[in-house]
Amino acid sequence: MQPEGLKVIIIGVIAMALFGASFVGYIAHLKRVAPAISDPALQVTGADADKRFAKLDGRANLYFVALTACFGVVTYLAFDAIHALRVMLLPQAVMTFPISHAFLVLAAMFAGAGVACMVFCAWVRRRWGEDARWYISYVSVRRYKCDYERLCRGLGTALVVLVVLMLPLGLNSYVQVRESGFVIHPFFALREQVHPYADINGIATSAKFIAPNGRIRHERDYVVHFKDGTRWVASNLPSGDVYDRVQVAETLAKKAGVTIIEVPIFKTSDVYN
Repeated sequence: MQPEGLKVIIIGVIAMALFGASFVGYIAHLKRVAPAISDPALQVTGADADKRFAKLDGRANLYFVALTACFGVVTYLAFDAIHALRVMLLPQAVMTFPISHAFLVLAAMFAGAGVACMVFCAWVRRRWGEDARWYISYVSVRRYKCDYERLCRGLGTALVVLVVLMLPLGLNSYVQVRESGFVIHPFFALREQVHPYADINGIATSAKFIAPNGRIRHERDYVVHFKDGTRWVASNLPSGDVYDRVQVAETLAKKAGVTIIEVPIFKTSDVYN
């Protein structure tokens, strides 16, 4: 797994962790401010109620997955259009490498799930009638012990807000080869890093590197060394494309007037910084 792929995975894990923490915390909050109220007429306890719930819950899960997929696709198309517009607004360059579409897919999945949460209860009420009222009451009383509809709206809103906060960071992550120099804008950076070609001290490449787990991986990578002692690893390209690494390295070498040096193997610290 290369650094850029790891970044997308780490972002997803962080987002899931934040969602999980929000989920637990919000349920605890709702238990205090909006506890579940059991309606005796709905009979949500007992063996018969459990059988009825098991039947309805499968349908509910399918509805939620379908809603998430529908909203996720629509959201992805919107994000893709915004992504294309952002690339158009970047300064003119010889090469431009924006954030990969894997990030857009991840963001659209979370956004789709968030919107699905927000509209789920209203959707099933329209589709199921009395079954929806009973199902929502059962889940409120037996599973979460709080207002289930309010829980869905709150968690859905949290997911959408999370995406709204993360999307600008992703869209603002890019690498450009300009006539004036090499430009890097990392994911969490507020400003781009500009390196004139005269600052490039050398470029090394290897077809092997030592992964963090100690295993030797066979995949070509390039490390650009700058005169200030910093370096940039080609596998950190936001696009995540292996072929793009070759293009960038060869173009930088030509513009900086340096030779790409082949080394036997990259150490872990050479590639993962």
